[in-house]
Amino acid sequence: MDGARQLAPPTAGCHDCGQCKVGVLVLLVFIVNLIACQSSIPGPPAGVLTSEPAPAATFLYPIGLPTATARSRVFPSTAPFTPFQWKPVSSATGYYLQVGTAPGLQDVFAVGELPPNITSWTVDNLLPGLYYTRLYTHSAAGWGYRDLVFYTLAQPIPFDQSTLYATVGQLTASVRLSADASTNEAVPGSPLAAELAERNRTRADCTDYSYTLSGLLQQQHIYSRIVVITLNQTVGHTIVEYYDPFWNKWSVADATFGVVYFDDGLQRGQSAAELNQYVDSESWDLIKPKFVTPNGDSYMTNYYMDPITLYLNLVPQGSTEADSVIHDPRQFLLLFSPNSANPHGYYLFEFGAINESLELNNPPGPFTPSSGVISVPAEDSTMWSAPYTLNDGWSVVSASSDSEAYTFRRVMF
Repeated sequence: MDGARQLAPPTAGCHDCGQCKVGVLVLLVFIVNLIACQSSIPGPPAGVLTSEPAPAATFLYPIGLPTATARSRVFPSTAPFTPFQWKPVSSATGYYLQVGTAPGLQDVFAVGELPPNITSWTVDNLLPGLYYTRLYTHSAAGWGYRDLVFYTLAQPIPFDQSTLYATVGQLTASVRLSADASTNEAVPGSPLAAELAERNRTRADCTDYSYTLSGLLQQQHIYSRIVVITLNQTVGHTIVEYYDPFWNKWSVADATFGVVYFDDGLQRGQSAAELNQYVDSESWDLIKPKFVTPNGDSYMTNYYMDPITLYLNLVPQGSTEADSVIHDPRQFLLLFSPNSANPHGYYLFEFGAINESLELNNPPGPFTPSSGVISVPAEDSTMWSAPYTLNDGWSVVSASSDSEAYTFRRVMF
């Protein structure tokens, strides 16, 4: 989940907000200062192999065949909830794992770049079917890879319907509550702490919460998958969907905000695709959030923007955010006209070209750790900046005539 940028990295980690003596204020300050969630996965470059292939790790699990001849060969099925494993390459500097419905695709799953000490990873979204997996290995020689074809079979349903929903809610709550509300430091020994250790991180963001929840669901033999949503590419979020075999559909569980989307009347969850439609049409009464922690909706109402608006654009697995922003983010932005002294708030800037930037003067204040003249560039090859938290009295020093400033429109939270 992207958060409002504070003009400089916080001193105690990506979600640090300092210390506050009042519990409600700790939660408030923590939430509005969430930053730098990686909502898309970096991958190896196109055309990674040359005439002299780079070293590539070998799969230990799943058991499959290296080519599509698997369609006519007999080999064991892959257990969909068993982690993939590979034999490491001593010279590796990282790995990238992907699974698709055809060779070279990653329309089912992708993760990377994994550190070289990681040689096992849980793959989600493996409903019954035939799959093609590719494991990239990065070293000083470049990128090398190995392919494998495998299939999965239908698995017994482990719970009755009510137990399934209760388990999803309990796991979602446990992940959210396993991190300190003011620092996002994980409770030692928790699954979230293990996820952070694997990624050499100390503070959790939405990606960490989501991968942790997905792994816990998989351990309970509940199919899950990672989903990316975004307002405009530079403001995004990562969530989890679990598969409901009783309705044959996917439904959202969001550990970052301690919420599942579930219609109690219908006894049915809501998918990211459904929420995307409801947000685009502004059908707020059709959205059914169900908060699963004692903090209720506080994680959402105290966030710097309305998190439900992040569902405006859905990024399908295997697609890029640039290709997936089909709904105009201005639907949930409010045009702001800066003057010589502007109020504290959370701002997003739009430019006329991807190489433009502007300069702001941000005076000292309680909301951001830095002050002075700062440069605000367009980010991620878009015409949008990252979101910024600014103190009272900020002003524009210089900007192109086609740049615009916006605040965030709140609609539900």
